[in-house]
Amino acid sequence: MINFFNNRKAFSKVLIAVIVVIAVLASAGVYYFASQNTPSTGPDATPTPTPFASPTATPNPTSTPTPTATPTSPPNIGGASSLQYTVTVTEGGTVQQVYTYSGKNIGTNQFKMRVAFTDEPSEESGIVVNEALEKVWSYSDGTWEDMSVAYEAQLSIWKPAWQNYVNSLSAWSGIGDYTYTQEGVTVRIHDITVNPSLPDSMFEPA
Repeated sequence: MINFFNNRKAFSKVLIAVIVVIAVLASAGVYYFASQNTPSTGPDATPTPTPFASPTATPNPTSTPTPTATPTSPPNIGGASSLQYTVTVTEGGTVQQVYTYSGKNIGTNQFKMRVAFTDEPSEESGIVVNEALEKVWSYSDGTWEDMSVAYEAQLSIWKPAWQNYVNSLSAWSGIGDYTYTQEGVTVRIHDITVNPSLPDSMFEPA
């Protein structure tokens, strides 16, 4: 009876020791996994990616890497001597106007600009402002009209409009369109060509 009791006590001690070891290991495992999944908050902590971050692609060791195109600098819109672009104005989901601006001798007193615009799907109009000749011509219904008597007034309207769009294009990357919204109106500048070759005949009545 004494031996059985002593053996039972020894067996209980061994069993308790095993349980303690298992508990320690389990606690260590829980701590390890918790530490791996808890973001660090110290100054050297690696930030946790946001839910909208793009996933990092896993490289395929058997594939041939695709060469990366060398990035180009944005075009120098402010330094261009000629420029052509189209402006589409949309309000309430409906296109209101489409303007195509062409300019030559930018930044000089020989500046010439031509604006072709469409206010209605079936009506095309235009205007030419020629600083070199101090002349203005308007185009509508298939006919050109000399409006040079109002040259200064027309210049004060169309040249600032031109310059405002050019200023907006200073933020253009040089690829695709440039779009912005102002007071509920969406302005899309597209078909942008920097330093195109524009004939002088383009800035006089056809």
